[in-house]
Amino acid sequence: MTTMPAVLLNRVWHATSADRWAAIRQSGAILPDPPIPDSARWHTSAGAPGFPFVRSLGAVSLFDLRVFEATSYDARYPASRWRNFIPPNDDGRYGVWLAIDWVALGPQFISASALLERWSAEGEQRRPIMPMLEAAHLGPLGIEHICAVWQCQAGPDNQPIWHQVPPCEDRS
Repeated sequence: MTTMPAVLLNRVWHATSADRWAAIRQSGAILPDPPIPDSARWHTSAGAPGFPFVRSLGAVSLFDLRVFEATSYDARYPASRWRNFIPPNDDGRYGVWLAIDWVALGPQFISASALLERWSAEGEQRRPIMPMLEAAHLGPLGIEHICAVWQCQAGPDNQPIWHQVPPCEDRS
C-alpha cells in the first residue's frame, strides 16, 4: 500500500507532471484552468457539473499536508483517493511536487479545513473533494510562492526515488 512519503509531510504542495512543470515555469504561474484537455485532469468524466469543487472556484488545487497521518485519515475518509496522486503511479502524472509558501499567499489560500467547510456550506456535495487534505489557492498561483521542488522517479523494483531540484532555474 502506498504511504505518504516523509518528504511531503508538514507542507502545502501542488502535484504536477514534468511537462506541466515546464509549462508552469514558462507561464510564471500555476493556473487554475491550464490549457490541458479534461481527459488529462482528475475527475472530469461527469462533465462541468461534476468537476472538482476547487476547479469550480477558479482555484488551484493543493495538498495541505501540514497535519496528515495516513492511517487515521483512511479510517475517517475511506473513499478518498489520495494515493492516486502519490508516486510511483502508473502514468507519472504527479511526479513533480511543488512546495508552496502558503503563508505568503494571504487570503487567496483556503486551508483544507476551510475548503471542506465551504464545500459543505455551499451544498456542493456532488462535486468531488479530498476532505481535510485538499486545499486551494484562488486564481493563478505565481511561481515566486514555490519554495521547493521535489521530483519522484521509479527506481529499482518500482520503488520511488525522491530528489530535490532547483525551484525555478529556467523561467524563460
